[in-house]
Amino acid sequence: SKREVATLLDNLKGGRVSLIPFYVLPFVQTPLTSDFEAVKIYLRDLNLEDLAEPEMRGTSIGRALAAAVGVLSAEAREALAARGDTDAGEAPDTAAALAKGSKYKAILLFTDGEEQESIPEDLIQFAKDAEIRIFAVGVGTANGHAVPTLGPDGDVTGVLKDSEGQPVFSSLNEELLNRMAEATGGEVFLFSNRSVVPDLVRAIEALERKEFEARVATLGEDRYQFLLVPALLLLLGEAFLGDRRRVRRKNGR
Repeated sequence: SKREVATLLDNLKGGRVSLIPFYVLPFVQTPLTSDFEAVKIYLRDLNLEDLAEPEMRGTSIGRALAAAVGVLSAEAREALAARGDTDAGEAPDTAAALAKGSKYKAILLFTDGEEQESIPEDLIQFAKDAEIRIFAVGVGTANGHAVPTLGPDGDVTGVLKDSEGQPVFSSLNEELLNRMAEATGGEVFLFSNRSVVPDLVRAIEALERKEFEARVATLGEDRYQFLLVPALLLLLGEAFLGDRRRVRRKNGR
């Protein structure tokens, strides 16, 4: 996954990204930035010990999504406020009144889809209303693999076992990923034996085209129609007054 994200950053032509690793709890490694090289440095140095204590178990996709929406929510709430939509659902942060930033945003979620807590429906609804698309990258297979345990140096020392001593398997929950993606207008990409970077680049470039088209449409929008009638009346008045001045001068001679 780290290699895929780094390759994706190499293929992006612009925009801003934020890196948010997560396990039980997420944390914002970098705020929104266009410095992709700095993000790659943080990504390269990321390891499991940075995400959780050894005794912590489970994954919280909902908390990770909340953190990602929290990074985007200021711009998103401002865009919703500009459209007059005040019912944006519950989400981290409240925002100012003016719209700014990109209209189209995306969360790229690398996960196996196994969720230990329920994902709040109002969070998904807020992402949809704010036009934040979730592109879920499913890592793993439906059959699953045993979850490895790692030593202090990062080497695999065995497999994780439950309270009864049975190996814990991690399998791909494609149903959950499809539900999140469909609800927000995103897509699901399965990352198994091939790279998903070309598909992700295509999806992001499609958003960039929509962003460009929306900005061009906004710039070309007629905003001052109410001035047309007074302007026409003034032009007609000027023509009429000009004829009267010419008639007076002729009579004066």
